[in-house]
Amino acid sequence: MPDGHVLILDQGGHSSRAVVFDEKGQVVASAACSLNIENRSGGFVEQDPQAIIRSLQNCLQQLQANLTEKQRGKIHKAGLIVQRSSFLACEKKLMQPITPVISWQDTRNSQWLAQQNLDIAHLHQITGLRVNAHYGASKMRWLLEHDADVQKAAKENRLVFVPLSAYIAAELTQAASYRVDPVIAQRTLLYDIQKQQWSDELLQRFTIARGQLPEVVSSDTLIGNITLGEASIPLCLVGGDQSFLPLACGFAALAGSAFVNVGTGAFIQCLMPPHRVPQALLSSSMAVTQQQPLFVAEGTVNAAASALDWFWQSSGHNPGYEDLERLLENTETEMVFINTLAGTGSPWWLPKQEPLFIGAGSWQQQCAAVVESVLFALVENLQQLLQAGAAIEQLIISGGLAQSSAFCRKLAALAGLRVLRPEDHEASARGAAMFLLNSAQSDLLQSADVFQPQNDTALQQRFLTHSRTMWQLSESC
Repeated sequence: MPDGHVLILDQGGHSSRAVVFDEKGQVVASAACSLNIENRSGGFVEQDPQAIIRSLQNCLQQLQANLTEKQRGKIHKAGLIVQRSSFLACEKKLMQPITPVISWQDTRNSQWLAQQNLDIAHLHQITGLRVNAHYGASKMRWLLEHDADVQKAAKENRLVFVPLSAYIAAELTQAASYRVDPVIAQRTLLYDIQKQQWSDELLQRFTIARGQLPEVVSSDTLIGNITLGEASIPLCLVGGDQSFLPLACGFAALAGSAFVNVGTGAFIQCLMPPHRVPQALLSSSMAVTQQQPLFVAEGTVNAAASALDWFWQSSGHNPGYEDLERLLENTETEMVFINTLAGTGSPWWLPKQEPLFIGAGSWQQQCAAVVESVLFALVENLQQLLQAGAAIEQLIISGGLAQSSAFCRKLAALAGLRVLRPEDHEASARGAAMFLLNSAQSDLLQSADVFQPQNDTALQQRFLTHSRTMWQLSESC
């Protein structure tokens, strides 16, 4: 269908979106609904599963009203992308929730996990991941030990732990069982990415029965049909939200590019087979199709825009994003920020602790130092990728902080690579659309802002100070 449209549902925790793209990957229509997340002491972060379903249904209703009959008739495929680590416990046969959605942000069993003395290198070899309480396994273990309803369902063989993507897909299509794709399955910390199946060793280690997890199917398995008005649209793709961001510019852009996203947190990805990924980084599936898996190396920065929000709140100074450009441009200081607000992520993997400033300066210089700490961490991860042999010729950037031209210029200066900034506010959803359209190329890069690397001696010196400090902290842990 050369002129076919695709529908992408994007469930991101705080909001749900529904977007229709045309055959060129351009947005035809979109709708959004916000959602609440409940944070409680002890690291508990939960959501109402039915509220998530209602938000998506509301998005579909809005979309139905915003589309013409001709546009609706062109939609021939649908995809669902969801945050990768959220899950809930369900009743297997009745397919009803037993618990709320346990958010990826939930760390209720972090102390228990830290006491397990897991072999980090061996775990990385199996799962491609690091030991992390944000993944599902430790929280599943907590539910089995502390939740009476979960315990009862497990005893009666009625229990299944369902990643949020699988729950949404089943609810929207009225499927007869829960099925999960390998991209999402990996983020339970229970999946073997080499064998492409649940790991018997890790299931035994976390004392979780194989029957308590859903069937794993390829990312492009037909799950069922989604209703949009009177139309019935095949749900042909289910996967992770961040996983598809590298495809926003089409398959052709994958070669020679690394992809940076700077939002609440930040990450950098590039294509790389699992056996070449450094232990300091993550090996993640982009999509596992019926033909072949696509793997990326992924570096993560746990706090990006959230670090800036922290600074504004703690300092009492909030210049707003509109003044951030000026603050970044006028940095004449040696001040450096050590960003351990949420733990560091890769490549140091330091635990959460009090952040600190090195050097003295004004609150404006402190603000700039907080933002630069994100740049520095991204460049450290880039260096890990280059040392592992990644052929990276350019960086393609997206996300809220990427709207700062000063941020992009500094990234180009430190990376020694050109940085491309497409005008794209739907990067993850567009990537999923390009996957469904099997599109080699979009028009995004043709109109992208280009930032060429330029020498910045003062910035380089601050980066070296930051790097030495972080590696010293890492060695002391």
